[in-house]
Amino acid sequence: MGFLSNDSPLGRMFGRVGDIIIVNLLFVLCSLPVLTIGASLCAMNFVLLKKRKGDEVPVVGTFFAAFKENFKQGTITWLITLAVGALLYTYIRFFGIDGPSPTPFLYYLFIILAVMVLFIVIWLFPAIASFRGSVRDLFARAFFFMSKNLPLTFVMAGLWILPVVFTFYNTAFMITGVTIWICFGFGLITWIDAYFIYRQFRKYLSE
Repeated sequence: MGFLSNDSPLGRMFGRVGDIIIVNLLFVLCSLPVLTIGASLCAMNFVLLKKRKGDEVPVVGTFFAAFKENFKQGTITWLITLAVGALLYTYIRFFGIDGPSPTPFLYYLFIILAVMVLFIVIWLFPAIASFRGSVRDLFARAFFFMSKNLPLTFVMAGLWILPVVFTFYNTAFMITGVTIWICFGFGLITWIDAYFIYRQFRKYLSE
């Protein structure tokens, strides 16, 4: 039937949904050791950015190839991000209203810094998946894209933050939310973000 063929709009839509689910499951599986989350993020972004570009690459093979290629930089970057995030969280708790040393100025300062880290991370792992360079260069590139597209970065951050807030709103939401995240949540948001990210990256990518 023509309207269900692989080349039809409906067929392409179902194919893309399948790609997102497969990439999401691969991401969840490869992130289980926690330390490999960075490499998994790079691989997921690489596959979905390729799809956004229009390259019909095999999902599984491309994911694992990107995972292997970006393992070192992705893992180092993830560990740095994790350490910085943990440090900022500690300071926010320490200087917060209920903390041992309530200091409003420092409390809000570290919240702003935490938001900036989140904004940079949104661009960082797609940058690792797309560009070559040292970890320092890739952090600088992510900061460049974040600064250049600040309103867009707010939108993309909201796409991650709001579902997380709803997921942990109450126990009933948590069960449903966790199921959605495991099945397709990470892949879906990365796919939406990839639309915006590729539009910015393609100006700087060589053929």
